[in-house]
Amino acid sequence: MRFMDARRLSAAFGPQGARQIRAIAPGDTRWHGPILSPQGSAHFVRIAQRNAPQVPDFDVARDWIGTQWLAVQARAHGRGIGANAAELPHHN
Repeated sequence: MRFMDARRLSAAFGPQGARQIRAIAPGDTRWHGPILSPQGSAHFVRIAQRNAPQVPDFDVARDWIGTQWLAVQARAHGRGIGANAAELPHHN
């Protein structure tokens, strides 16, 4: 997995698993685990690289915010990816 911030770690591995992963010492590239996720899966992780937190430039932030907004709107209106094709307008 790439680009995992604290929020994404917690979502993927649960709070306990995220704490275990964040506790791995910087520079330690060995495999660690098992780390249990809330779904009951066991994971082994290796941190190949750590990047310092950074503020994205405006264009990256704008694209991300737009994508998130569209996803929220789609869920709110029941139009997620793969909307029911029968509900789409037909043009003959």
